[in-house]
Amino acid sequence: MQTAQADLGTLLSDIVNRLDALILAQNDNSNLWNAERCARFFSCSIGHFKSRIACKPDFPRPVKLNQTAHSLWIPADVKDYAKRKQSIK
Repeated sequence: MQTAQADLGTLLSDIVNRLDALILAQNDNSNLWNAERCARFFSCSIGHFKSRIACKPDFPRPVKLNQTAHSLWIPADVKDYAKRKQSIK
């Protein structure tokens, strides 16, 4: 019984954390997102975002402001990608 309650507590905590991340993402008015911000949107690590999400051929191309700048993405493009992937499943 206690493990079921602990599992439920963990599940509820995870749900709350994901909802917080989604609320933050929807309220983010930044013009461009870096890898860290994109990773937060997808609720994953930066490494996972770079190696498993950003490298996919259908993920939006980053905006390069100059040759030495880090990759930046347009938030609307990232959100559209997530919606497309969600509707495929």
